[in-house]
Amino acid sequence: MLGQARTSAMMEVCQDGAVTSGIPGPAREFVRATVVAVELAADGSDPEAYDSAIATLAAHPDGGRVLGDLLRALLEDTHPEGFDSDDVAVVTGRCYAAAVAWLPPGRVDVSTLLVVLAGALGIHPYADAEQPRDQSPDRDDAREATAPTWPDHAWHAPLLIADLLPHASGTLDAYLAAVFAEYAREAREEQP
Repeated sequence: MLGQARTSAMMEVCQDGAVTSGIPGPAREFVRATVVAVELAADGSDPEAYDSAIATLAAHPDGGRVLGDLLRALLEDTHPEGFDSDDVAVVTGRCYAAAVAWLPPGRVDVSTLLVVLAGALGIHPYADAEQPRDQSPDRDDAREATAPTWPDHAWHAPLLIADLLPHASGTLDAYLAAVFAEYAREAREEQP
């Protein structure tokens, strides 16, 4: 209950913040939830509030593109020479170590962190809850599909964002503004 109160208080602070000023109405709640989740992940002290923030974030399954684009922008900024396998190991290991220090056992999955990173790079998407698992005849039945569901993705992405932000040149607000500015540019270009 305390976590929900903290999350609600943080959401109220975000309502009037600069981060949402240029973002269209339907996306504002998702952006607020993202900001709260990332701040809670960076703070690393309130698992209950993080759960509450993630529940709000996961209620917006169309937000996966925003989280992916935000992560991609952070990766590009923090790794200007490219993001190789050594960088994947460093980012994933650092994020995992920080998250398991404050989250309950079993709540952070290193494989999901890897898939979320891969998704941000356009390599591996998260799985829709309704999306059927791969049932191809070439598939090894002993292994389950590795794509996390949207709630798994929403749980892990803010942890990675919080991990990368201290190494980045901008603020979360600046990265979100840039992501939505790109969406606005794309929308203008699509108009006849």
